[in-house]
Amino acid sequence: MESNQDDMLNNMIFFNKHSVDSLGSRIRDLKTETCFVRKKICQVENCKKAADLSQRELDSKLRNKMEMAKKIDQLNKINYILKFELDQVEHTKNSFIDELIFSLIEKFPMYANF
Repeated sequence: MESNQDDMLNNMIFFNKHSVDSLGSRIRDLKTETCFVRKKICQVENCKKAADLSQRELDSKLRNKMEMAKKIDQLNKINYILKFELDQVEHTKNSFIDELIFSLIEKFPMYANF
């Protein structure tokens, strides 16, 4: 009977040792998996930070382009007004020259053929 109890005790010790070894192995695996998960979380956070920076950069570029488009639109309006004013000046100049020529012809008809 003692031999039977010794065998049972040895079996229990073997079983418990195997269970402890198995638990130790599982704990090491969990530590490895936890480390892997932490690294992945860190990578995801770094990617998120990079994406946030990229988005802010894109937003800033978009704002700059929109401001540039407004300035271009304003310059186009100014250009249109200046072109209109230049056309008016050109028309006034041509009218003045025509009037001057007619006035000179009236005053000096002898030079009208030149």
